[in-house]
Amino acid sequence: MSSIKLYIDESDMAGLSTYYQQHFRELSRWIEMDDKIVDQLQRVKQKELKSILLYKLNQAVEAGLHVEIEVKFIVGTLPYSIVKIGQIMGILLDNAMEAGAVTTEKQLHLAIISGQNKTVFIIENSWLPAQIPVKKFFEKGYSTKGEQRGIGLATVEEMVDSTDKLMLETEVDEKTFRQIFTVKSSKEHLS
Repeated sequence: MSSIKLYIDESDMAGLSTYYQQHFRELSRWIEMDDKIVDQLQRVKQKELKSILLYKLNQAVEAGLHVEIEVKFIVGTLPYSIVKIGQIMGILLDNAMEAGAVTTEKQLHLAIISGQNKTVFIIENSWLPAQIPVKKFFEKGYSTKGEQRGIGLATVEEMVDSTDKLMLETEVDEKTFRQIFTVKSSKEHLS
């Protein structure tokens, strides 16, 4: 604010315009994106889940990704360990951010669809297709990002495989990497 005042005191409108373009335009884009994220997350009633999603999506915005979120219907308390769901969502969103950040599109989309029998999280990001089978991404220790990495998706797969309440599907095409994470809300089997 002090800098703005100096430009105004000196009647330097060209300097003020340049200062605004360099410092505040990007900030206003982030604030606008934050408002959209917060608005959609109002439908997520479990505070722990809402906070991790807000934190991760804000990280994505700060990393320069174009973030879109859509929450269909109210998402109540999920009938499974919120710590494990938070860990899974954190890993999936971190991976989506890292993959999306190295593309020219820089896209990250999150959709949450809550129904009577399940809640589905769809995380979609732009990516550079690797000449590697997707199954390889889930192998413990495998990473395209260097050594001492490659435990995230393997950890997710272990957690998902340990219960019939969770399911994870992966879909890829030339420009999009999509993870579909489902939390079952009833005793019925996932379809």
